[in-house]
Amino acid sequence: VISAIIFALFPFLVLEKIISNRQEDFNFGLKGVIDKVTSMMKSGVGFEQAFKKSIYTSRSKFTQEVFSIYVKEKEIIGEEKSFEKMFKLVESKELRIFYLVISIGRESGGKFSNTLDTLRKTLHDQGTIKQEITSSTKEIKIGTYMIIGLTVGIYFQMNSVFEGALNAHFFGTDNGKLQMFFIIIWVAFGLFVNKMMTKIKD
Repeated sequence: VISAIIFALFPFLVLEKIISNRQEDFNFGLKGVIDKVTSMMKSGVGFEQAFKKSIYTSRSKFTQEVFSIYVKEKEIIGEEKSFEKMFKLVESKELRIFYLVISIGRESGGKFSNTLDTLRKTLHDQGTIKQEITSSTKEIKIGTYMIIGLTVGIYFQMNSVFEGALNAHFFGTDNGKLQMFFIIIWVAFGLFVNKMMTKIKD
């Protein structure tokens, strides 16, 4: 029953990891787009021209794919609906803030390059803080893996000292196999809890 539950949850965990990686890829590309738009607007280039050029030169293919909706459909369905379609493709707080900055800038009728520059600096500061926290949490994870590795090493040494008695028990008897199964489950549960405790939420 436990094995069935674990294997049933596995595809969802893989899917969650894929979604997380795509979000990080998009947000990284978005920061680059904002950097280029801000720089070009300060040089006198209009927002639309700067925005489209920044999209085409983005290093992230997924970012280009999402923003291609704006480029292709903005004149047809409007800016608001274009961004709504983009929100469905990727869940990004940064993208929503970026849209709010654009909307407020257009409504005010002024040049909003300074507001974009503030957003750019905020995102970069956020990224720096996140990297520092990630470095700290990695130390915790490495410590956990070292303890597990040390335990496995001690097991093999003790098995060698007792001339294979541990292997005979844990892999050769029904009770031993059941004990080893629950040991593995317990270790996996510990790793999962450790990951949840050190996970950084945007």
